[in-house]
Amino acid sequence: RRCREASGPVNKAWGLLLIGISVFHAELGCPADPFTPERQMLLAERYPSQHITASVWDATSGCVFSLNPGNRQRTASVFKVMVMAGALLEAQTDGRSLTLQEQDLIEPMISISANNPVRELWRLFGGAPWYAEQGSNFGLLDTAVVGDSELGWGRTLTTASDQVDLLRQLLFRDYGDMHEAARAQAWGFMTNIAQDQRWGVGTNAPIGSLVAQKNGFAGSVANSVGGVLRADGSGYALAILSSGWSIWPDGVEVVDMISGWIHESFGPSPDRPDPAPDRWSGVRLNNMAAFGAPGLSGWVD
Repeated sequence: RRCREASGPVNKAWGLLLIGISVFHAELGCPADPFTPERQMLLAERYPSQHITASVWDATSGCVFSLNPGNRQRTASVFKVMVMAGALLEAQTDGRSLTLQEQDLIEPMISISANNPVRELWRLFGGAPWYAEQGSNFGLLDTAVVGDSELGWGRTLTTASDQVDLLRQLLFRDYGDMHEAARAQAWGFMTNIAQDQRWGVGTNAPIGSLVAQKNGFAGSVANSVGGVLRADGSGYALAILSSGWSIWPDGVEVVDMISGWIHESFGPSPDRPDPAPDRWSGVRLNNMAAFGAPGLSGWVD
């Protein structure tokens, strides 16, 4: 079941119609739409020169909400999530665990956003064609991978929806080929994040939740993607992409604000249905402990 997608500022008549649609979806068990017409107007008025897009998927209901869907942005370092996913899938396909070399490259690539490991993993698995192959493996149809020379990979274009689809496969048991052991390792890497990189998805997450995330920031780009496990055992994946800032730190406040809207809508609610066995796609915490213990920095208290 897919909720309507917010595509930008709307007029009053459309706003009333969309509010009606949102109420209808709420009755089906969807969280509230975080991208209300009023919030869309606020972004358009305050940031007319910036490009901002976001998407969020609820694992319990399967509902999706998007802001400016189809808007393509540079990945910057959120590209590293796909690189990690590809490495985990390579190991899984070979019927083995990650090698120590692979672990030693992935850990700083995710935790402190180190760039050299991206190049090393690229060389390890076969260069730029391997990057493009991962986009195909995970069905990222709106992602145009750039893998040549130095930091070229950061110019890869993607959509927030593609990033959420990747997270649904990597962090949640929604679809795709990733086994639970690989997903648990992904949670382990993405919850062991340096404190100065916990803005965005990690801002104002629900109390008692576990947050896995990766930010991307360079030049005019400020991005944040990740997944949240609520205290009740349900969860959601989200991606916020933005560009056009004079310097990337200028975008952090806006990315934080949008993540706050999402956490407000998708946080604890007495009206949310219990996670359904045939819909819930989470990773068991005991398996995380066995394959990729979540970092303490990932817990929100």
